[in-house]
Amino acid sequence: EVYTLPKKEMARWNKLLEPIIDKWIKDAEARGIPAKKILKDIKKLNKKYSKKYGG
Repeated sequence: EVYTLPKKEMARWNKLLEPIIDKWIKDAEARGIPAKKILKDIKKLNKKYSKKYGG
């Protein structure tokens, strides 16, 4: 079973995740990992497949 969060709740979760994602980017970039590019690609794929499969 898949549960889809209401938009308002998803926005709240995304806001809570911001500092965690920012720290991951900082730590990964410091090790030479292209974290900003990876995150950009993830968001692009999420948008593409959310439209295709719903979500």
